[in-house]
Amino acid sequence: MSTHQLPNSLLAGVAELDITPSESVELAGSMVRRPCEGVNDPLYARAVVLANGSTRLAFILLDLIYLGDDDCQPLRKRIADLLGIPIANVSVSCTHTHRGPVIRKTNSYGARRNEAWFTWMLERVVESAKQASETLVPAEAAWGKGREGRPQYNRRWHLEGGPVRTNPRPPERPSHPAGPTDPDLPVLLIRTAEEGELLAVIANYSLHYIGDGPGRKISADYFGAFAEAVKCRIGTPRTVALLTHGASGDINNLNAAGTPT
Repeated sequence: MSTHQLPNSLLAGVAELDITPSESVELAGSMVRRPCEGVNDPLYARAVVLANGSTRLAFILLDLIYLGDDDCQPLRKRIADLLGIPIANVSVSCTHTHRGPVIRKTNSYGARRNEAWFTWMLERVVESAKQASETLVPAEAAWGKGREGRPQYNRRWHLEGGPVRTNPRPPERPSHPAGPTDPDLPVLLIRTAEEGELLAVIANYSLHYIGDGPGRKISADYFGAFAEAVKCRIGTPRTVALLTHGASGDINNLNAAGTPT
């Protein structure tokens, strides 16, 4: 992996705040209503703020299925105003976990958002950006790109003698995928300039949601597992690792052709 370094004027700060609901919620990401039955692992708002004296950027990743523009844009503006930066310098994204709370006020299956939790969660997100901005220290950055193609298949297939289907199943006979996959894994590493302690990892991977474990329990799934693995293997307890969700609507881990991997 080739790396490149930013100038030593770089400053970086990180924060990680729990946003797991304590109230009763329903879970998003299913075609049926799913009342929550507990917590498998917590959800977080993870924030990384970078500055070089003239420019400041805020990257915030939420363990949620998504945020609509009506909620996300005011949130970004609050953070931008708090940090004194343009709204264009604030990135807020979601991991797309299917085992977080419902975000829409009412979804197509009748599940409702818990408004008390949602309001509290937004305050926690703003606080995560504030804490990250208040802990800026001299830092160094390096970046590179890896590849991980093992769980990647395009889920739309041309059928033999027929149309295109998503996740085809027998007796349908898939002929060839209708599009590409994206196995690239770009990574940005941030460490303290003096001690060399790993402060943050920002990685991006294009894989539509795949989950494991109890379907009615809250979980950040592999995004959370990535964050914890980074802490344990190459970081410290205060390392904040973001695995952002790349463009992946047609990429998942289902091998419709049944070919050896």
